[in-house]
Amino acid sequence: MPYIICYDITSNKTRKIIHDTLITQGEKVNLSVFELDLKECKLNSLIIKLNLLINPKTDTIKIYKIPTKTYLNTITIGTNPISTNYI
Repeated sequence: MPYIICYDITSNKTRKIIHDTLITQGEKVNLSVFELDLKECKLNSLIIKLNLLINPKTDTIKIYKIPTKTYLNTITIGTNPISTNYI
């Protein structure tokens, strides 16, 4: 299932660890935004890992589940074409 993960992390060290973790799981589409295509068990493991890394009082990670049909109809304009399937 495709997911969009974005984060707002206050600590540079934590931000780097989260970035490095996510880059191994998917594709970076912006400074703090990643596209990942994960099975549910892999996503659950990732959530546990990310939850242990952040400070819940100052940091935020959001995970958006993208329906496959919507994901396949993504239009990308610019230098980082993740998906160029047109409606």
